[in-house]
Amino acid sequence: MEPQIIKSKPLSKDESKALLELIEMSKIIISKATNASSNKMKDKERLRIAEQFNATATSCRRTPQQLRLKWENLNKNARKRCTKIRMNSINTGGGVGEYIPPDEILDRVTSLLGNTASGLVVPYGGDREPEHFVVISDGGGIVPNGNGVEELGGDARVNLEILEFQDTPVPDPQKEMVVTPTSPPSAMAQVNTYAVAEQNKVSDTPRRVTFNVPKTGKRKLQGDGSKSARDRAIAEYYTFKKLCLESKLENIKLENKKLKLENEKLLLEIENFKK
Repeated sequence: MEPQIIKSKPLSKDESKALLELIEMSKIIISKATNASSNKMKDKERLRIAEQFNATATSCRRTPQQLRLKWENLNKNARKRCTKIRMNSINTGGGVGEYIPPDEILDRVTSLLGNTASGLVVPYGGDREPEHFVVISDGGGIVPNGNGVEELGGDARVNLEILEFQDTPVPDPQKEMVVTPTSPPSAMAQVNTYAVAEQNKVSDTPRRVTFNVPKTGKRKLQGDGSKSARDRAIAEYYTFKKLCLESKLENIKLENKKLKLENEKLLLEIENFKK
């Protein structure tokens, strides 16, 4: 007959923090060596950690196998969380990234794992366009509208200001010459060549020109919703906390009324006893 597997309740948040503190103080468990001697040392270290953990446990005792399984699950969850964070930072545009709530325990596990969890940082490894760039072409583009929301295409028109150089000729007094009807043809040709060159010469005086560039399409990209989700979570937390405090206050008021009634009852009993 096969022995029954006794399942215990999962570790609470406080128990997970206590286990993590014991693992942080142990260099053997964090070691990445996997030879025979290191495995034996890790088994002994797990027994020692289990004894220390059970000495301070308040709910129930845990076996070394249970604590080892919990540590492995924390490693898996920390790696998955790091992968999601990295993908959110390097993904291309097309919407709001997934909101990842903060987790103190997984952050501490990630710091212990190092590069095995977060991976190596590759500069310029993604193809995501920075949000502060303005891309405009004949077929439309992505332009921030000033409210934190980017618009892709649409029938709106974007005002752009560029600098255009004026084609104003700059006379050169040193090259001025006088041509008379009796001058030779070579002098007339030289004057015509100089006039054409002066017309094509560009001065350094800029002229500001404003024109409109149409955009195509009608789709809008939503803004980053991670901040709004965080604000909603904080608002819900304080609303729930307010309700808890109000219920506690009502309980205290009821207890005070109960004590007053008991005091009045005792006073009546004392008066009746005196009579």
